[in-house]
Amino acid sequence: MGGRYNGSGGIVEALLQPATAPILVGIANFGMVSNQFGFLITGAGSQQVVVEISSNLTNWTPVSTNALANGLFYFSDPAWAQWPRLFYRVRVWP
Repeated sequence: MGGRYNGSGGIVEALLQPATAPILVGIANFGMVSNQFGFLITGAGSQQVVVEISSNLTNWTPVSTNALANGLFYFSDPAWAQWPRLFYRVRVWP
């Protein structure tokens, strides 16, 4: 590409690779088991994940940090009923 008044220009193209493998939460094993809310988390074999909770989708509090043993971890929250509404998110740690 040419630029104005003998300037130069160009195009840079890059492909971003994810830094970590994706974390998945499926609908199987999602919900109430033994009076506790829980779900199965899957990802890379020894990946560290943190489960966070929020009552307003603005302020998040970590409640569990675990390594995915063999790519799996079942999270359960025995205190789920203490909240009128509660949101969960899972992300790579740190």
